[in-house]
Amino acid sequence: HVKQDRCHNETLDMAVTRGIITLIVYLYLLFYVFKTGIKNIKEHPSTGIISASFLAALAAYLVQNQFSFGVVAITSLFWITMGMAVNVGHEERISKINVKFLISNLPAGRQVSLMSIALIWIMVIILSVYSALPYISDRYFKSAKTFGDSNMPQEAANDFKKAISITPYEPTAYTHYGMSIINLQQDNTDKVKESISIFEKGQIIDPYNADNFYMAGRAYLVLYERGDKSALDIAEVDSNRALKIDPYYAESYQNLAVIYERRG
Repeated sequence: HVKQDRCHNETLDMAVTRGIITLIVYLYLLFYVFKTGIKNIKEHPSTGIISASFLAALAAYLVQNQFSFGVVAITSLFWITMGMAVNVGHEERISKINVKFLISNLPAGRQVSLMSIALIWIMVIILSVYSALPYISDRYFKSAKTFGDSNMPQEAANDFKKAISITPYEPTAYTHYGMSIINLQQDNTDKVKESISIFEKGQIIDPYNADNFYMAGRAYLVLYERGDKSALDIAEVDSNRALKIDPYYAESYQNLAVIYERRG
């Protein structure tokens, strides 16, 4: 089924994906950048054309993205351009401050510089490791999907578990991990219950992901078919939660149809 998780408008998409508070901060940041850029044009006429060029590029991007949302390749350039727009005209002043500091405090300045370089490298290493984790997790996730498509549920379950151990806050991984556990031993009630616990963890991590509610509903239907009469009511609750999140989730309606049929 289709997930309506993005908005084809950069400004509104900021609210959809990051929340109202972030939208307010984002709008304030845009206001600040243009305000500072215009101020730089007035205070530094020699570099005014450069400031105006940056502001024009930012304005063009914003106009275009009222009909689209940002992607990594372009959005990264947009943020870099914002940083450059507010710093045009300040290079000479910053340079004088640094030279004056180093001349008047050469020994201390050298120590501070070495300390700063060391801290920057430590931060770069830490951030590089953390930025690599989603990639490593995705490799396990993709290989698990391949195993699942090849009817190898045990191998799929193993790799989904590894993906979750690396990035434990990815709800989609819980959906597929739970499905692989059910497929592992369809006649094993304990495996069905284990899959339910996996889906419920996914519900906690992302309560707006309909998949884990739908799949939990399906799993409770399986338990009902194996004699657990109380599971039918829970299956109905989870299926309705999925539809509350996504009213176009056809499979959840199928769950409800089965439930109502079982009730006569």
